[in-house]
Amino acid sequence: MKVGYLLKVCPFLLLLSGCTDEEAVRGPLRVRTTGISFQGDSIIFSAELENADLSLIDSYGFYIRTDTARSTYRARFVAYTKPLAYKNFEGKVFSDFLDDTTYYVRAAILTKGSDDLIYGNALSFDGQAKAVMTIEDFQPRTGVRGDLVKIYGSNFSNNVQKIQVYFGHFPARIVSASPDRLVVEVPQYDVASHVPIRIKKFQQEVFTSEPFFLAGPEIESFSPARGTGKTIITVQGSGFSPYPWRNIVKVGGYAATVLTSDPTQLTIELDAINIRPGQYDISVEVDEMTAVSASPFEVYNNWNEVAVREGNGIVHPASFSINNVIYLVGGSSLWLNQSGYHDEVWALDLERGQWQRKPDFPGGIRVNGIGFSIGTRGYVVGGTNKSGGLSDFWEYNASLDTWTQRPAFPGGVRRASIGFSHDGKGYILFGADEWGLTNEFWSYDPAGNEWTRLPDFAGHTRQDAHVVIHKGKLYVVGGQDISRPFAMDIWRYDFSTQEWEFVDYIDKNILYPIAAFYTPDKACVLNYRRDSFGKEQMLLFEYDPETNILIKALGPVPSDYLVSIGFYRTIGSSLVLGLGYLRNSEFNYGTWQYTFDE
Repeated sequence: MKVGYLLKVCPFLLLLSGCTDEEAVRGPLRVRTTGISFQGDSIIFSAELENADLSLIDSYGFYIRTDTARSTYRARFVAYTKPLAYKNFEGKVFSDFLDDTTYYVRAAILTKGSDDLIYGNALSFDGQAKAVMTIEDFQPRTGVRGDLVKIYGSNFSNNVQKIQVYFGHFPARIVSASPDRLVVEVPQYDVASHVPIRIKKFQQEVFTSEPFFLAGPEIESFSPARGTGKTIITVQGSGFSPYPWRNIVKVGGYAATVLTSDPTQLTIELDAINIRPGQYDISVEVDEMTAVSASPFEVYNNWNEVAVREGNGIVHPASFSINNVIYLVGGSSLWLNQSGYHDEVWALDLERGQWQRKPDFPGGIRVNGIGFSIGTRGYVVGGTNKSGGLSDFWEYNASLDTWTQRPAFPGGVRRASIGFSHDGKGYILFGADEWGLTNEFWSYDPAGNEWTRLPDFAGHTRQDAHVVIHKGKLYVVGGQDISRPFAMDIWRYDFSTQEWEFVDYIDKNILYPIAAFYTPDKACVLNYRRDSFGKEQMLLFEYDPETNILIKALGPVPSDYLVSIGFYRTIGSSLVLGLGYLRNSEFNYGTWQYTFDE
């Protein structure tokens, strides 16, 4: 048992072992123990002198013990030496007594020139009889870490060192203390929950009758359930912070912007244009407490997977489209390996979402053939087989599912050129002949079955360039230049004047386009971008080649690690791409279609 005292005027403490009533000397001076009272976290003892000559008293105090067994208990005497002015005196000690113990207190005096104590009568008290703490109220009933809570009651303490407060089992910091009010700070905790507030003072513990809610964010619902592009989402729940910056909201790990907030509702903006389509949980973090939505938010864009091709992969085929069907001719099932060259013909029906194998190409195996279509006819020019470059020319009749060989391409060997059609004619630009890369530009008129060489491309020779037709003019974007790794210039060709014109250097945001598409009223480029996790993805942009400006992002291709596409085509007002291979050099078997909003 520890006994402290508040009257600190030259105190001394006598430890007596085996002290008995017989050993106490009784003289003409007498002392009587008159009372015990409780005040806050202290106990006050009172006494009275009888037949007292105050000038004879050297010191006075109270002798406290717990056991009547006289030979086994070490008692304590709390003494004071301040001269007495009255025959009544008091002593005050902290009430750190055990609840299940009975205590005895006796007043005592020591006269001048004597070593023997004079004792008074003994009074007893139970440790449970000390001033009992009570909790009457607390406000607020809920909060998060760092919030202040006021607890009202009685018999607390003025001394913050003598009292502890807990929220459940989490210790709280006491900001200020008085016998009837405590101000405490909500502690750090790891999960939102309802917990009692517990106050402990020595051996006393009291609890609140109602729990305190250690608030954490809870998501009850959100709306809308799906979105694309920049989407405003309203999140309903509880435990949110009224300060927007304290709410960290993510959708599948992608950060959202908190526009407005109060404890039950958040309004957020998600820029989903760079997020692959899929379902993602919404999470809200407030002061390191996180809530996750019970159902996912769906991110979508206008990309949709139309078909998955089974079997061997295909890279470097010739391709063309007739009506709503895309045809692939030849290609390789082994990347950079001649043993994979083949003569297979595959047709992708976009309406049915199905691949169908057609009769093999009669022109034999090849890669890097050049394809284009005019009306209901498809055409394949040249390419490369295991023996070298080719210059043969073939026409496909989709209605009859038959091939007809036409006179050879007059430009000689041609492979890996850009093939496209415009205004009833087919065109071939760039590629390689038997001597290397070429800038030649050719057109084919099916009405007279004639090829015409047009003015050569006026810029540097290049490969892997991309073309779009915008407002009746042809634009060449990017490519790999023979004099530098990447061609950064843009050129325009006027079909009516047959003239080439330099336009600009490519927009720095486009850098190295992977593909280019065009519809009757839109031009698009496909480019690499990194998402917020640093992962590369193929992102489609609407592009104005005339002003060299990216108009807006349209959304990423929903495929992980796609680094090369086997083909891409424009079908009416939609764009289609697919196959190719992934970052780990495995083949990609998916095909996706982007459809513009009406």
